[in-house]
Amino acid sequence: MLQVLLVEDDDSTRQAVRDALERSGHAVTEARDGAEGLSVALSATFDVVICDVHMPKMSGFTLFRRLRQERPQWPVVIMTTFGAVDDALYAVGQGAVDYVTKPFDPEAFAQTVLGPIDERLKLRRSP
Repeated sequence: MLQVLLVEDDDSTRQAVRDALERSGHAVTEARDGAEGLSVALSATFDVVICDVHMPKMSGFTLFRRLRQERPQWPVVIMTTFGAVDDALYAVGQGAVDYVTKPFDPEAFAQTVLGPIDERLKLRRSP
């Protein structure tokens, strides 16, 4: 089970992803924009952060850069409706573990994107 911070301004997308992650056994904390996401991230511990790119108050890339400074050990998954090759290359080049273009199947996302992260963390935690 992962402790997930989900930062997404679109209510329906956030709910669909949250529900799929919870059905997969993960604990999800939500934030509705980048500024709220940063505040939540700095006040708790998470195994992974999933954030949208285009959000009010603070973009997902700005949040991502701040997390790289403050919590560099945390895996970050970037998701966006406006998939651009340059953005994907930037995100992965800066350390994002994945870059996902919406719409996507939340159930498949929970398995294919978070499954490997969960497995790596289990291996690190085992004696």
